[in-house]
Amino acid sequence: MRLIKTTNHARTNGSGSNIRVEELANYRRSLIKGYQEIGAKIENIAERLSAEKADLFQEGTGWNTRKNFLHIREVEMGYFLPYIKRILVGEKVELGVYEAAEKSGKDEKEGEQLQEIISDLIVSCRLLTTMLGEMSEKDWNRTGRHLQSGNHTVQWYLEQNLAHLKAHIRQLVGYLDPASV
Repeated sequence: MRLIKTTNHARTNGSGSNIRVEELANYRRSLIKGYQEIGAKIENIAERLSAEKADLFQEGTGWNTRKNFLHIREVEMGYFLPYIKRILVGEKVELGVYEAAEKSGKDEKEGEQLQEIISDLIVSCRLLTTMLGEMSEKDWNRTGRHLQSGNHTVQWYLEQNLAHLKAHIRQLVGYLDPASV
């Protein structure tokens, strides 16, 4: 994925149309499509997931399918999405470092089935996709402050989050079908 930095500078193609604005709009549509694809891949993984594969560990990581899905849900629903929503409503917010080791598993409900975690993620992807489709230019460019790396636009956070999701989906696909990775 090619990252496009937003600027106020634009080129025209001679006909007066703004190429930069069109390119940026296309890029943002590709981000939205990326989130739609993640939701579809999660659904596909859920359909192929058997009970014995739910507990498979990826060698060298200590992570199984359940822990991977749980981590994704914790990051998405407990960290990332609330932060983006707060930026979009105009709060001055600062995002700290997500402490995966401290957090991992704390959002798991006792007796919760893996399919419930997966269902939460599918709903989250659908909600995020809808939210992104409704965002204005101003929304995409709103900023929030990350305590380690400074101010970034909502677009930047979405790019980082999508890359994170894709990495975990590759891991999950690897659990189910190592030959496909």
